[in-house]
Amino acid sequence: MTVSHEKSRTNIYLDIHLKEQAKEIYKQYGLSLSQAVNMFLAQSVFNRGLPFDVKIPNEETLEAMKDVETGNNYEETIVDEAELLNRVNDIKNNTLKPLSRKEVFDGIS
Repeated sequence: MTVSHEKSRTNIYLDIHLKEQAKEIYKQYGLSLSQAVNMFLAQSVFNRGLPFDVKIPNEETLEAMKDVETGNNYEETIVDEAELLNRVNDIKNNTLKPLSRKEVFDGIS
C-alpha cells in the first residue's frame, strides 16, 4: 500500500456538541480533529470496514436501555466508603482476595 501525503479539503456535517466533546478527547492525545479523522479512515482501510464492531442490541438490552432512560427498575445501592477505599487499595497493592461463594450469593439476595 502506498502512503500518500497529498491532502484534500472535505466538508462534513457534524453534531456540534459531539464534535466539541471529541476534540477535547483528542486534545488529550495531542491530536487534532483532522488527525483523528485520518486515523479513523486509515483504520477503516486497514480493517476493510469500520474499525469497531457495530451491533444491534437484543430485546433484553433495549429494555435495559429504556429502563435507564426512564429510571424504572432502579435500585439505589449504598456504598460503604471505607470498604470501597479498602478494596481500591487492595487492587493497587495486588492483595485483593476473591469473594467466597457465600459472599457472592449473600450479595445477590
